[in-house]
Amino acid sequence: MGQIKSKHSYNNPISLGIALFIILSLLLTLQIKINKNESLPKKWTNISNATEITYISTRKKIMMFDPVVKLSALSYEQSTGLSIPYDGVLLGSATGVSVNYDKTLDITSILTNHHFCEEFLDNQMLIMAIESSKKPRINMPNEDMSIGRVIKTDPKLDLCLVQTDGYLKPVKIARKKTPLIEFESVFIVGGPTGIFPTIIDTYISGRLAREEVTLPGVNSDGNSFIFLSGLIFPGHSGSPVFNKKYELVGLIFAQLESYGALAISLEDIYIFLEL
Repeated sequence: MGQIKSKHSYNNPISLGIALFIILSLLLTLQIKINKNESLPKKWTNISNATEITYISTRKKIMMFDPVVKLSALSYEQSTGLSIPYDGVLLGSATGVSVNYDKTLDITSILTNHHFCEEFLDNQMLIMAIESSKKPRINMPNEDMSIGRVIKTDPKLDLCLVQTDGYLKPVKIARKKTPLIEFESVFIVGGPTGIFPTIIDTYISGRLAREEVTLPGVNSDGNSFIFLSGLIFPGHSGSPVFNKKYELVGLIFAQLESYGALAISLEDIYIFLEL
């Protein structure tokens, strides 16, 4: 019988050359991939990854600024009106946080304290200036301020809702039953003495029943307060308290006589906003 030859014989020099070229090409591609992955020492790669993670984490924290605003009480003469840049009298400051935006009306709703809003209800010569956190604010309002209008207050809960024209990113509010525990780390973003924004990284010390708090204007109605270990100042009123997920979990309303701060609970915020 004659010898049977394979249809694809590799005894042909040309075929062997093509096969060798393919094998070398594959090896070269594999080596490039290995070199690409090992171009940096492992510890350098870890540093690079850590830097990227830190940047992302910092960016998320900065996003806490977006809903927070500086509020200023301005006195002006009705006969002359309000000039911009403002040349009137600054009577006080506070902090607020955007909780809703109505796209149809182009109106933002801002949550703050009643004790800041109450003066605007009786004094027609006062204007509430609202400034975003797009850039730092110190003392007198800048030219890009907007005007706030008080639409709802509750003196018992010490909460107030203000509206202003334009868009301010609403805050993410934590779920109503979100637990807060001792030693939990939280952030306070506010404008003490008109310097805005300032960030306090602090802790939850616990909860305080309303009957335990002997402060002027504190009512027995409502849920217990959040007790924080941070030191706050005038102008921090209405400052949002954020958890590690950057969610709103409380609203600053008072400083204690020596040290520490009190925040209105998430439960009372839900009641006031009718959520």
